[in-house]
Amino acid sequence: MKKNGNFMITIALVLVGIFAVAYIGYQVYDTLNDPVQTVSALYTTVEDSFEVTGFYVRDEDIVRTSTSGEMEILLDEGEKTSRDGTVAAIYADAESLGANKRIRELNKKIDELEYIVDSSQIIPNIEIYDKRLSDSMTELKSMICSSGMRNLSDRTFDLKANLLKREMISYDTDALKSSIVELKAQLETEARTKSNAIAYVHAESSGYFSYSVDGYEELLNPETVADLTPSMLETMKAETVENSDKVVGKIIKSYVWYFAALVPESELDECKVGNYMNVRFDGDGDNIISVKVTSISDVENGMGVVVFRSDRNVNGCTSARKIAIDVVLKSYTGLKIPKSALRFDENNVEGVFCMVDSKAVFRKVTRVFDRDTYYIVKYDPTNTDGLMPNDQVIISGLGLEDGQIIK
Repeated sequence: MKKNGNFMITIALVLVGIFAVAYIGYQVYDTLNDPVQTVSALYTTVEDSFEVTGFYVRDEDIVRTSTSGEMEILLDEGEKTSRDGTVAAIYADAESLGANKRIRELNKKIDELEYIVDSSQIIPNIEIYDKRLSDSMTELKSMICSSGMRNLSDRTFDLKANLLKREMISYDTDALKSSIVELKAQLETEARTKSNAIAYVHAESSGYFSYSVDGYEELLNPETVADLTPSMLETMKAETVENSDKVVGKIIKSYVWYFAALVPESELDECKVGNYMNVRFDGDGDNIISVKVTSISDVENGMGVVVFRSDRNVNGCTSARKIAIDVVLKSYTGLKIPKSALRFDENNVEGVFCMVDSKAVFRKVTRVFDRDTYYIVKYDPTNTDGLMPNDQVIISGLGLEDGQIIK
């Protein structure tokens, strides 16, 4: 009986030995035959964000006219107007409309040329105007980002004036003066044949003009935006605009706008009434703006309505209605590595193997962000033993050890 027991133990030991040899052999074979693949550690910034779809909500008045005829709108998209300011002119026929448009353009050209021809306004140094243009553009961008739509016209005029002055340096002053004389002669000819407008359209309130009238003006307004529910937003359709042939445009009466967004229930915990959140609007590039959460609806079918408020100017804010935005929870900057690169050493410390002079060198890493296929790990430029940008990170090969020679 004892003899049989010893025999079974011997068999077991032999089998264990065979498996051990086979495993070691496989590891050696795999290490020698599996070509090592590497990728560069990329220094980057990524965002923890989610996308939502919603509607702009603004305090808007539709501008209409009761007069028939050929209409000329006198304001640009987003241009500011005062109460009773002139929005459009109505002419009896297309010929009268065309003549008045030409007169307006001629006056504009004459004003521009007369402004730059004044030698007292010109400094014969192109570098000065290059600097002024750069400063004007920087100031304009900063003002748009910080104070919204206010004072845009003044800053735009300064930019255009400096551009005209710069171009004036390379022009012949006498030639410009001759052009002014010719334009004034054309203006006199047009003035003799023009017909005055038969009516003018005025704004009933001050604000910003927009050509876009989309049928949501009566459905969405700041006074009732907090009452919106997910089902209301999901089923909302634009109303037919009555007497659309009489519609001139609309006046947006306030700098302040709201955005009512459908947000999945899983993301609602990130939104708190009264808190500020960072959002990016489609087409606005890297321009992230801060908006205030003013209300959150009850959940319906896994969705809630979150209302954001701001007075900042964003691309298309006077004409757009239903769009997608990114809600940016946090940004992470560090080194991007594939998940397949993460390893653990004999002390269970996480890190990656890098290819350095044909050797596998283990470098410790600390994860700061996790996405589907990659990690962002902490980057410390003062740690010369840590992972650095453009290090060649090994993403294949088994049984790697620190200092191992890679053939």
